[in-house]
Amino acid sequence: MSGRFLVVNKSSFQIDVKYVSGPDGSWLYQYRFVDTVTDIQYAVDMPSRNGRSTISALRLAERNLPSSIEEIQTDNGGEFRGAFARHLDSRGIPQRFIPKRSAPWNGKVECANRSVDDEYYLNPHRPWKSLSAYVRWYNTERPHLGRGMDGLTPYEKLAQFSQENV
Repeated sequence: MSGRFLVVNKSSFQIDVKYVSGPDGSWLYQYRFVDTVTDIQYAVDMPSRNGRSTISALRLAERNLPSSIEEIQTDNGGEFRGAFARHLDSRGIPQRFIPKRSAPWNGKVECANRSVDDEYYLNPHRPWKSLSAYVRWYNTERPHLGRGMDGLTPYEKLAQFSQENV
């Protein structure tokens, strides 16, 4: 264990669900996937928070992320148990649950949630027209100063990590 983050050599992702207001005032459930080594993130809004939506979000993430998802770490929400846990098990993808009431153990994705609040949702001057445009900027242009990032963007970190592990 490195600090409060679980970092492994495999492509390990932390996943969380954030509640966001929909265009009609209803709630949407924003699934966020964050790579624990590179900080690359993917986010998608879903209409519900259940196993089926979580599996759909995973499939979308797998199509859009530059690396495969080989391990997953989540909190203990019902959307991450049941059908989703069985889906991961059938595919041989290990899932780790953080201890209850221990959000800092999922620190990478929690930090990404705070960043999207500060930089996107609460920013009246935001230059991005959509969440996907923000995530693209976050991954390819925004320098990251967290542990091990040294001011690199997530995609620069991926390139560095790939060269070091060839």
